Amino acid sequence: RSSDGWTALHLAAFFGRRETAEALLAAGADIHARSTNAVENTPLHAACAGGHPELVELLLARGSDASATAAGWTSLQIAAGSGARRIVELLLAAGAPVDVRGQGGRTALDLARERGHPDVADLLTSAAPAPPA
Repeated sequence: RSSDGWTALHLAAFFGRRETAEALLAAGADIHARSTNAVENTPLHAACAGGHPELVELLLARGSDASATAAGWTSLQIAAGSGARRIVELLLAAGAPVDVRGQGGRTALDLARERGHPDVADLLTSAAPAPPA
C-alpha cells in the first residue's frame, strides 16, 4: 500500500494504467479494496477521480460496486462533479444510484449543476427516478 493507504490497483486506476490494472486483477487484486485512509475509497472511485473511462469500464466489467461510497461520495458524484460525461454514462449503465445525497446533502445532479457541467446535468436529469405521485 502507498503511504495514503492505496493499493497498487487504486494507483493503476487513478493514473489510467489499464495494462497494469488488468495484470493486477489477473493476479488476484481485490477490486473492492478500500484505502486505509479516512476516505476509504475503492479503485473505482480512484478511476473516476483520475478521469479514466477505460479503467471505469474495466472495473465495472470485473464486478466493481457502482453504488459504493467513500467519505459519503459515490463514484457517480465524483464523475458528475468533474464533468466526466463518458464516466457518468458508464456508471448509469451499471446501475449507479442517481439520488444519493453526499456531503452537504448534494446529489450528482446538484454537483454537475454547481460546477458548470450542463451536459452531465441533462444526462442525470433524464436518468433520475420520477418523483412519487
